[in-house]
Amino acid sequence: CQNEEHQYAVAACFINGVYVLEHERRQGRSKDDHVLARPWWDSFGYTLLQTLVDPDEGVIFGAIYLRVAAPESAPQMVMAFRGMVAGWDEISDPNTPSSSHIFSNTFSGMLKVALALQNTGSLGYYSKHGGAWLCGHSLGAAMGLIAGKFLATSGTYLDTFFFNPPIVLYYLRKGQLDFYTKSLWNDPIGLIAWNMFILAHKEYISNEGGKGFDNLVKWQPRLLVNPGDFICNGYIDYYEDRDSTKEACQLELSLPFVNPSACLVLNVGSTEECHGIKQWWDRNLNVERRPYVCVSD
Repeated sequence: CQNEEHQYAVAACFINGVYVLEHERRQGRSKDDHVLARPWWDSFGYTLLQTLVDPDEGVIFGAIYLRVAAPESAPQMVMAFRGMVAGWDEISDPNTPSSSHIFSNTFSGMLKVALALQNTGSLGYYSKHGGAWLCGHSLGAAMGLIAGKFLATSGTYLDTFFFNPPIVLYYLRKGQLDFYTKSLWNDPIGLIAWNMFILAHKEYISNEGGKGFDNLVKWQPRLLVNPGDFICNGYIDYYEDRDSTKEACQLELSLPFVNPSACLVLNVGSTEECHGIKQWWDRNLNVERRPYVCVSD
C-alpha cells in the first residue's frame, strides 16, 4: 500500500466484503458465486481463503483473505470482521432493546470470538512471514480487539485497523445502574461489546499476568474513530484524559475494551454517516493521528 490513507481504504473494503458476503447468503446466492462480494478483495489481488460462520445462526461474520497477486509489500493474510446489519441479525428491533436481546447477542458474540481465536494461528505466523492485518468495523472491531489482545499478550503484534470500535465508558463512569439502563436504550451495541469484552477477558487474557501486560504495552492497535459517532468517540476522551504511567495503565487490565498503548485515527472531515464503513474509503478523507504510549519503565 502506498500510504496509510490508502491502507485505511483497503482495510475498509476487506470488511465491506464480509458485509456483502452475508448479504449474498441472505439472498440465497450460491456459495461459489460471490458476484457482488468478490470485487471487494479481488481488485486488490487477494482471494477468499475462508469465511467465518456462526455455527448456530449460519451467518457470515468474518473472512480470511490471502494475497495472490498483490505487491509483496502488501500483507500476506487479512482477517476481517463485520459489525451488525440493521434488519438482518442480532438486535431484532433496535427501538425496543431488552436484557434478553443483550444476553442472546452477547452469547452469539462469544461464539464468534471463540471461532475467531481458533483461526488466529495463521495470522500469528504470517505476522512474522509476509505480514498480516486484523480488521473490524463496529462490533467486528470489538471482536478484532479481543483477538489482537489475545495474541499480543504472548508477544505477537498484528497490524490492525479497527473502525468505529464501540466503547461505553461515558455511562460506566455514572455508576452501574445508569450504565446498564442507559446503555441498554442508548447504546445496545456498546453494551453487547462490553459484555463480550468482560467474558473474553476472563476466559482468554487476564491470566497472563504481568508479562502479558508488558507485552500489551508494546502493541499499538489502530482505532479509527469519528468524533461525531457516539458509539466510538469515548476513546478520544479516554486516551486524552488518562494517566500514561505504568501504574495507572495497569489498571486497564480491569478495562478490557482499551489497550495500554494505541494510535487513534480521527476522521476530522465531514461525513454523511458517522458510524458507516464507507467513510473510510472516501477519497476526500481527512484524518488526524494521535499516538498514545504507556510508559512501561
